[in-house]
Amino acid sequence: MANSRYVRGLDQAKAANQKVVRKVNHATAGVMYRMQTEVITASKTVPPTIPVDTGDLRSSATVELPVITPTRISVVSGVGGGAQDYAEIQHENADFKHDGEGEGAFFLSTPFARICGNPAPRIAREVAAELGL
Repeated sequence: MANSRYVRGLDQAKAANQKVVRKVNHATAGVMYRMQTEVITASKTVPPTIPVDTGDLRSSATVELPVITPTRISVVSGVGGGAQDYAEIQHENADFKHDGEGEGAFFLSTPFARICGNPAPRIAREVAAELGL
């Protein structure tokens, strides 16, 4: 006598699990997008951290829509657009003198650290709240 098992409803359970994963991924992407938007907004407001010699960097700040793949959720934000090389030089060089209040190097890293710190606990908290958990 063979000992075999058959689980009824396994396909439905798998489908339900995939639906939950999609909901969690979309909620996570939404939280990450909001956090990056906060970082960009903070970098452009008082005191601004993005240098404004010409205004090119500040006006080029963007947050792209989230990208969800089977192994990663990403949200890209940044400044520079066509002036990407200039933006990188301004961001990384702590020796440059910037006259405006709060302006200087690390103009995205600084507000990111202040707003997000370690982003994982905030993401988990907000995703759980959004999903009613």
